[in-house]
Amino acid sequence: MSTIRFLLISSSFLFTVIIFFIRDPGVVQKNNAPQVHITSPNNSDRYAWNTVMPYTVTVSDKEDGESKYGEIPAAEIFLELRYFPDPINGALFVRSTQKEPAGFSAIRKQDCFNCHTVHSKLIGPSFSDISGRYKTLPDVAALASHIIKGSTGIWGAAMMPTHPDLSEKEAQLIVQWIIENTNDPDVDYFRGGEGSLRVRPSPNATADGVFVLKATYADHGIDNLPSSSLMGQDVISLNLKNN
Repeated sequence: MSTIRFLLISSSFLFTVIIFFIRDPGVVQKNNAPQVHITSPNNSDRYAWNTVMPYTVTVSDKEDGESKYGEIPAAEIFLELRYFPDPINGALFVRSTQKEPAGFSAIRKQDCFNCHTVHSKLIGPSFSDISGRYKTLPDVAALASHIIKGSTGIWGAAMMPTHPDLSEKEAQLIVQWIIENTNDPDVDYFRGGEGSLRVRPSPNATADGVFVLKATYADHGIDNLPSSSLMGQDVISLNLKNN
């Protein structure tokens, strides 16, 4: 319960009422988990190789607002795409409640996807190219330093901007996640509440393989405290069209 206190200020018969709301320290604020929904495509839709598939994700959060009103930053919505040659493994992934890797949680808060994608060169190299170059002999500390302090000339003329708000530990977690998780051609990530993705043929394709799409949004927590942030997600699976 909150306590309301009134303060009356008098000056020449004019009264000003100032109301103070004092939070009861015994009351614990509750953060509500965001509701995430993949509105397009639909669960169990069928796909064909080499087709472009539009997608739309909506988010509703009691504290942060609604994506349909522009209250949820599109850059904070992510879509993960995974192909499973074995539909049983796809079904297990759909039901999985595995915690998000710390490295991707750190990426989620940064601007990495402004310049990089997982498999295609954008302004900077793709994450999979970075993984391919450094996977055998990764100098995690040096790569983390490039993220924090910025760099130029390593991947051509494009400049890597600085990220001074990142701790060394967070930067190293990002490096480790990129090296260990972005070289799989059957996994991709997209940012934003809407866009298009190309269904590329998998080198591991099978007749009954499935694509699984997982949309996620991490809310801002209570008073923007990261420790109180909650994750919302929606997961659907898509089947291959019969020729």
